[in-house]
Amino acid sequence: MRNFTILVAAVGYIEQHLTEELNADTVARACYCSVSGLQKLFRLALHLSVKEYIDKRRLTEAASVLIHSGASVTETAFRYQYNSPE
Repeated sequence: MRNFTILVAAVGYIEQHLTEELNADTVARACYCSVSGLQKLFRLALHLSVKEYIDKRRLTEAASVLIHSGASVTETAFRYQYNSPE
């Protein structure tokens, strides 16, 4: 049950901070667990590393913003922590 609580907290933290600089260390600190424990939990439950999950969520959110708003590609790319609009 504790693992489920950590996973929910980690995913929630990631969702709230998608437009900020994120990495496994930051997420682990926010969830009060070790980086290795968090990585194992993500691999077991989602078959992704924490970084892969963050990257996929950012890409999904950026695509949604581009489709549903008038935001430019450049603006959206920088908002979701991409270094260039390409």
